[in-house]
Amino acid sequence: MSTTHDHKATATALMGGGLSLTYGVRLKKLAAGAFLAGTLCLAVIGLGAGTANANPYWYDADFAMSTDIPTTYGFALDSFGRQGLDLLQPLGGGDTTVAGSPDGSVVVEVTFIQGFQPGIHGLHLGGSKVVVSAFSDDQNRAETMRNNVQSDIQHHP
Repeated sequence: MSTTHDHKATATALMGGGLSLTYGVRLKKLAAGAFLAGTLCLAVIGLGAGTANANPYWYDADFAMSTDIPTTYGFALDSFGRQGLDLLQPLGGGDTTVAGSPDGSVVVEVTFIQGFQPGIHGLHLGGSKVVVSAFSDDQNRAETMRNNVQSDIQHHP
């Protein structure tokens, strides 16, 4: 089972003062906790080659996987390659990875949460929960990229 969310984010670049973000959020599930402030800033800054855009679209979905985080992360990397995305932030010691298109038109964030696996009686320990988010000025591009990366991870060969 997966949950999808669609958002309209607003970002304003401040001269010499960093980045100020406000975004309309209608999250009902754990996906809200999956967004790290620094990663969200990186994602929005990545749009438009370093210039925060006025109103990027933000699409996200969350779903459970029976595989552990390292295996699922490998599926995400494979998806980034298939979708023509460049790795911007590897998983490292954290739980989030970020990739973007070479032209800066879309940024994708994938967050992994250990400890969930679908079962007969709901979720239990094992496996992982995954949140895929895409940001773009182009609503269709953001939604399509979110859908493609999600599908690649869920249906990895």
